[in-house]
Amino acid sequence: MEAGAGRIYWIDAAEKAIRSARLDGSDMEIVVSGLQCPSGIAVDAAKGELYWSDLADRKIRRVSLDGSNPQEVVEGLAAPSGTSLALDEERLLWADLSLRQILCAKRDGSSKTPQVLVSDLSKPNAVAVDAFSRKVYWGDFGTRKVHRACSDGTQSEVVVPYGKNSTSMVVDSVRSKLFWTNFGTHAIYRCDLDGRDMQPLITGLEGPSAVALAPRAGRLYWVERTAGRIRRACVDGSLVEDVLCNLGDPWALALGPESQGGRDSEFGV
Repeated sequence: MEAGAGRIYWIDAAEKAIRSARLDGSDMEIVVSGLQCPSGIAVDAAKGELYWSDLADRKIRRVSLDGSNPQEVVEGLAAPSGTSLALDEERLLWADLSLRQILCAKRDGSSKTPQVLVSDLSKPNAVAVDAFSRKVYWGDFGTRKVHRACSDGTQSEVVVPYGKNSTSMVVDSVRSKLFWTNFGTHAIYRCDLDGRDMQPLITGLEGPSAVALAPRAGRLYWVERTAGRIRRACVDGSLVEDVLCNLGDPWALALGPESQGGRDSEFGV
């Protein structure tokens, strides 16, 4: 079985660690411990690598999904915001609240200095990548909108003029959808990648801070920080169920590689 297959990875803000468990909540373990102020997280399923940012030492690091082979990838961060790092084929991307920019850096660590992708923003927060169209999406606390640009930062435009305050977002390239969490309205929202058909998909949540996607299985996973749990549902918002509860202070999450056929075997679906 592929390393990390069928597992969830999340930041435990209380314990300053990154934890992992199977999708049925069993086999919980600590992957990385002794962190200072972990913020964003991402998994490269193809390469079996886990990335995270830390607000205290202002670096992005990576390890193998079993916690081995730690490496520094980016240094000299200012204030990376949001709960997720975004990945494309060669780069890490993230929003920086204090610099008011979307930044990027090479994932191989060959250039540890961040490069500016989009600047002169208001209060950028969540960021996501559409690998098919090579577009970068981000939310902005200041404009309360969802924006996007080409992967080189050009042709910036507003996608959703009333996107609320997104804390995390993810692109479903297969179904041409964008999903994002809103901590303040207690909901997960969905729209087409061009901004049409924006709607609250799942409501009544308790502090949704992060969202991730299992595209082949057609499942959304999210953190409810206030409730201390991770839940999931189908991408149409149906079949909401708990995955992990009593987690203390979960903050951000990412998914390991999907199991064979993209089916969550632990749940029998």
